[in-house]
Amino acid sequence: MYTLKKKGNFSLVKAIVRKNKGRDIADEEFLSYCHDATVMKARGALLRPKWYQAFLPSLNPEQEIMELLVPNDNIDHVLSSIRDKGELHRSGAGAVFSFPCEEAMFLSQSEEVTKKVEGGSSSNTSASFSDDLVHIICIVQIEKASAIAKEVMLAGAAGPTISYGFGRGLRDRLGIVRVCISPEKELMSVVVNRFEAERIFEVMIQIGRLDIPGEGFIYTIPISKGLNSLTSFTSDSMYGVSIPQIIKAIDEIKGNTDWRSQADIAEGVSNSSSVTDRVYLENLVRLTCVAIRGEGDILIRAALDAGAPGASVAYGRQMGEEKTMGNTSIKLSNEREIIQLTLAPEKVEEILNAILKKASEEKFEDVYFYTHVIPKAFTYLGPPK
Repeated sequence: MYTLKKKGNFSLVKAIVRKNKGRDIADEEFLSYCHDATVMKARGALLRPKWYQAFLPSLNPEQEIMELLVPNDNIDHVLSSIRDKGELHRSGAGAVFSFPCEEAMFLSQSEEVTKKVEGGSSSNTSASFSDDLVHIICIVQIEKASAIAKEVMLAGAAGPTISYGFGRGLRDRLGIVRVCISPEKELMSVVVNRFEAERIFEVMIQIGRLDIPGEGFIYTIPISKGLNSLTSFTSDSMYGVSIPQIIKAIDEIKGNTDWRSQADIAEGVSNSSSVTDRVYLENLVRLTCVAIRGEGDILIRAALDAGAPGASVAYGRQMGEEKTMGNTSIKLSNEREIIQLTLAPEKVEEILNAILKKASEEKFEDVYFYTHVIPKAFTYLGPPK
């Protein structure tokens, strides 16, 4: 059986950028500071600014999501490179943020070739990044995310991002009834200020009807450092600026985002009867397994057999590892599966060992794992007892 090399000095960097911008950012020099990098297709969401356009569907610009596993010593350098090359100082250009991994785990056969930034992390580099952001991730049935995204933007959140994936778990255990639940899922994420996080979280539960069986799952991950330039409206202002740009300018003048707190609204949401009856899941662990596409089904089955409640799968390609096909100019990328399981802390080791055992039996060598703490989550848990 394979053995794992566990390390606690890694973070996950996630960047949301315009379509094809990833190739401008992730050159060979940039990737040398990352242990691994995967890019996935996604779409954004924008509201139309005119009142008479309210009946029209929201706009969905094409985007890319970059997920990078980076040593902590290189975090500031990687964040700054993405900010500068991605032109994230411009409104609507994208977002970049990081959250530390509890553990990053590699097969003993794999070698780390990550280049280190000379002199370590720079405190000056991180000055333009915020430390009071929260990442909210919502997994829902196919074609349900757009309605949630619209309400989230109307509630004040900027730029939800939607990607496609598959869900495993509940549907696999329903027998013939599983035909009622599609395995296709939409994975929606939004970056918000921590003062807005609870209110936006509740809006997503309500609009997504996540208190109904089989409708979805939502959770939060605190961001240690990030920059969010995404916006919610198309810009055709006669003044050449948007509301998000004005808000960002006030943040810089005030020196913080405390002024944004909407205590009365948040209190009203939290005191409503439907909210007070909810039972939230707290202090869970997200276990992520990155594998070559095609190997995921076998690894997920091993996890489910070991007691995992479910898994979500997203597909992407490894950055910087293109291979030329024969004597042609055609380049092929290594396709990846990003498998995420949300678990009780005491189940992590058992599920991890089950996946590792199956990977060893099948001789899957290009597999690695990392974990994050999930402070708060919600899904349907059955009728109250």
